[in-house]
Amino acid sequence: MEYEKYAQEILPYMKMLLKVTTFKEITDISQGEMAVLCYLSFYHNGAAAGELTEKFSVGTSRTAAVLNNLEKKRMVERKPDIADRRKVLVYVTETGRKIAQEKHAETIAHIADLLRAMGDEDAKQFIRIMAKIARILN
Repeated sequence: MEYEKYAQEILPYMKMLLKVTTFKEITDISQGEMAVLCYLSFYHNGAAAGELTEKFSVGTSRTAAVLNNLEKKRMVERKPDIADRRKVLVYVTETGRKIAQEKHAETIAHIADLLRAMGDEDAKQFIRIMAKIARILN
């Protein structure tokens, strides 16, 4: 097979996708403030800052900046860890949770529209291929 030829063929499409608003929104939900809000809302409310730094593969200064911004917006709050008073844990507030849920629902709706436009069979194949790509890259 001519994988380099296939790579050349797919590259322009990948570039086009990166410019599409829907894909930008999906990317936004997995980065920065929204990523932290969603992580705290859906996976682990009460995470340590170090856990967030590791989870999102960013520097500690980036994590601190994101948390400071979210705290100013009253979307998260930091509280001492009851088990270890030296640690500080980050919790999403109701305001932050509401925003995360709204953004998550909006993203799901965009993806559902895309899959609907593809049709049932192509949508299933797309999901299968995306899952395979994720497994390969991880």
